[in-house]
Amino acid sequence: MASKRLNMFRKNKTQETTENGALYKGCDIVQYPKCQQHRHTNGYTAKMCWSNTSSAFVSGGTNGRHPDDTDGSKYLETVNRVVIPACLQLVHQDFPDYKHRLNQLLTENAILFPNWSATIDIVYKRLTKDKLTDQNLTNMWILRACIDIMASSATLLDDISDGAGVRQERAAWHETCAGGAPAAVYDALLMISLPYYLVGKFMRHHQHYTSLITKIGQLSYTGCMGVSLEMFSTGADQRSQLSPEKVLYVNGQKLAPYFQMLPTFGMLMAGRSDEKSITAMESIFYQFGVMEQYWNDLNDYWKSMKNLGHSIGDIERGALTWMSAYAIQTLDEDRRKIFKECYGSSDSGKCARIRQIYNHMNIPKLYMEFLKRKDKELNEIIATMDDPKLRQICFDYKQWLIGGLESKQVNAICK
Repeated sequence: MASKRLNMFRKNKTQETTENGALYKGCDIVQYPKCQQHRHTNGYTAKMCWSNTSSAFVSGGTNGRHPDDTDGSKYLETVNRVVIPACLQLVHQDFPDYKHRLNQLLTENAILFPNWSATIDIVYKRLTKDKLTDQNLTNMWILRACIDIMASSATLLDDISDGAGVRQERAAWHETCAGGAPAAVYDALLMISLPYYLVGKFMRHHQHYTSLITKIGQLSYTGCMGVSLEMFSTGADQRSQLSPEKVLYVNGQKLAPYFQMLPTFGMLMAGRSDEKSITAMESIFYQFGVMEQYWNDLNDYWKSMKNLGHSIGDIERGALTWMSAYAIQTLDEDRRKIFKECYGSSDSGKCARIRQIYNHMNIPKLYMEFLKRKDKELNEIIATMDDPKLRQICFDYKQWLIGGLESKQVNAICK
């Protein structure tokens, strides 16, 4: 039964469908991006999905492919030719079934968010245009795969803790793998450890090897702490004690620490290790991560409003979203009381009350106002950066994320 269910979810995986702006189409968010796939030497195939949108947050989130991310096929070829076979070497030859499991785990889950990790690729190439040898690029793509694997491992654990049955239009790993959720937990833990092995194997002699390992460790524990903070804060009693400021802080610790580290990995691979530049880049990309989390929260909101049949949403879980923080902060006393009574309940009537409140708040307008504020703030911060290359990287990335905020389509949403 599990295999049949799995095939049902995957049979449309390579179909090409709409890629245009989700917000431009009335926030009908669920998208089916293009897939690229390459076969590595053992005959296994990893996949990577994206859509080619010109602007990420007003055109469908970071499923939109960055225009500078031009070597996706080569990156995926490196994952299949180098990264996955290296990981499979860890399995003793007497356990071919486990080797098959590890291969399936990685080919299906190693690269869930290629448009995020592309930051490493973009920063590295912008800083080392005259040193883009095949070997240097391969090492950079190995590191990029390490970060993708870490992000994907956290996603596997997140799906288990949320009880999510679907991930990117197919059955979640814990729903289909042998052993179910308990075994999938250990699969995720294995994935978290693989980047240390891969960096040690391929980059031990890199001039910034120690810094790379340190940053990978930092990425690991900050990500776990961010998810734990939310889990420990989503109960009704805990939520009632949180100020809107604390809700927004916890919300910002889920994705933002991951985004924060991405340019650092590209800089270190390019030989740039000066603390001032790294601190400046991490500060700006942290804000990009906050923007991505706002987008994710908005996605869940639209899924709920459209009744798209996702398994458990933020309203039912009582997730600490920016919308819930705004509600606590801005609603009148009567609506705030209703919100606190209903938020975090799976009762359909109570969920409907929350959706009514969100309608009253005009969530799309609040979201676009947030983007416009961030656009102005980031313009001012980026302008103060000393290094012209880093300054241009940040500005171009911001433009990709936000796009044309004054467009007729966006303004129509806010009315």
